[in-house]
Amino acid sequence: EKTHSVAVTITDKISDVVGGTVGRAAAIKEGDTTSKKKARRLLLASSIAYAEVANGAAEGYEIMVKSAKGQTTSFVAKKYGEEAAELARHTAGAAANFGRTALTARRVVNVKTMAKSAGKQMVKEQIKASLKGK
Repeated sequence: EKTHSVAVTITDKISDVVGGTVGRAAAIKEGDTTSKKKARRLLLASSIAYAEVANGAAEGYEIMVKSAKGQTTSFVAKKYGEEAAELARHTAGAAANFGRTALTARRVVNVKTMAKSAGKQMVKEQIKASLKGK
């Protein structure tokens, strides 16, 4: 569990940097051509879609782990006894934590960070455009 906690902390910090960079790159800027605007929208939509799929995979993993852990523990308890079931539960828990850590490391871009950064950039661009117009 400690490895997973450390991975989450590190991934969140990386996500802040990467999400901010992607968000700024995806923000539509004054002077963008029509094709560049479309490309920026596509980048933002693709990034959000990837993050949603990654979140779905993480949720699916949690459901699968919970079910497999319960089934394994139940089977081992009936076949070999409570002590063996306890060992199986701990072993399955360790394997699940390792899997969570791997999933967390793969899901670096945080959608909220990226959208927040893109929103800030768009507001800045709108302010610049309105100041230039005066």
